[in-house]
Amino acid sequence: MGDPCRIVAFNDDEFSHYLFFAGFLLLNLVVMFAQVTAPDRARLPIVDWVLLTANALFIAAGVVANLAFEQIGLDLYVVAAIAALSVILLWCQ
Repeated sequence: MGDPCRIVAFNDDEFSHYLFFAGFLLLNLVVMFAQVTAPDRARLPIVDWVLLTANALFIAAGVVANLAFEQIGLDLYVVAAIAALSVILLWCQ
């Protein structure tokens, strides 16, 4: 394999994963800490609960599909860390 192929393979297999995880972590951290600093105590209507649940199931299916069909590396640890942090922040409220 030549240098151009190694560069493409690195960008596809390694760098893209790190870039995705950095974006995933930062997006989730911003949303979770925004909720902690300015909580909305109003009750959600049932439509919002349904949409939120559907969104959560869609994202969970994507995570399961990703973890099921690829070699597990950093994926599991990043998802587990975000899930653990969200549970901790939920308990602290």
